[in-house]
Amino acid sequence: MRRWIIAACCVAGSTAAIVAPAQPTPGADAPKSAGYPTRTVRLLIPFPAAGTADTLARGVGQKLSEFYNQALVMDNRPGAGGNLATEIAAKSKPDGYTLVIATPGPFAANVTLQAGKLPFDPARDFEPISLLARSPLILVTHPSIPVRSIAELLRLAKSRPGELNYATPGNGTANHLVMETFNKVAGIRITHIPFKGTAQSLVALLGGDIELLMGQIPSTRAQIAAGRVRALALSGTHRSQVLPAVPTFAESGVRGVEATSWYGVAAPSGTPADIVRRLAADIAKAVASQDLRAKYVTEGVEPETNSPAEFSAFIRAEVTRWGKAVKDAGITAN
Repeated sequence: MRRWIIAACCVAGSTAAIVAPAQPTPGADAPKSAGYPTRTVRLLIPFPAAGTADTLARGVGQKLSEFYNQALVMDNRPGAGGNLATEIAAKSKPDGYTLVIATPGPFAANVTLQAGKLPFDPARDFEPISLLARSPLILVTHPSIPVRSIAELLRLAKSRPGELNYATPGNGTANHLVMETFNKVAGIRITHIPFKGTAQSLVALLGGDIELLMGQIPSTRAQIAAGRVRALALSGTHRSQVLPAVPTFAESGVRGVEATSWYGVAAPSGTPADIVRRLAADIAKAVASQDLRAKYVTEGVEPETNSPAEFSAFIRAEVTRWGKAVKDAGITAN
């Protein structure tokens, strides 16, 4: 049985982990996908380690490393709500050796939120490869806050407009947009405090520095089970298998907050089409594998892959959908 080695290293302002075979096969200079990959592939992750994007990336990265018998570097480059890693990917050589985790902020919402200021164009600068998974967002609160339901939160928020704070992994993220949509449709005002990632925002909540967090199930479910945070509602259209007792916003009497965060893989524009197609097929195979699929479901995300053409159409539709959400909620880049 082949043994795999995971080595961590630091790269100026980033955290990188190398997933490599114990005895890597020497590469060959084969053109395009015929011998691809012949050397290390870098997968940029727009958020810090231990968040949902990081967990999903490392899961699929391990599988691809096994398929290819080649090293994959998981390169965490958090910052600017996901824009930093995405910009690095956009400016990388389009040869299949630099990939990036695509999320709603940099690939959809920020097109409107940062119109004219975004340092890349998702439609022009990327080759979408495939979705990995979708996940509803979850609103949780510090147990010291005297609310156990959305109805109770609404009463408290209306009695203290602007005094309650909520954390997200960053400005322009799906978490931010969903919470601002909730503010808008519920007629309340809870103040946004952006952080540089999921882990940092959760630490602030656990420490009582922030009253609420619009987070993800994978990073909050253990804290919910331990009673360190209290779950109020999910942004999805249905309940989660791993948190069946937590209602949706709609079930809690607030409609219009139905949204999911999503995670996919993209490559710089100009990456050879046959490499893109091969990566899409291999990602689909990885996500369909029994162990990785079970891991994703256990984490509270819903595995989903598609073709490059389907993912491209999906992103275009998301640009329109999240653009409307930005405008309807009156969100500005700050």
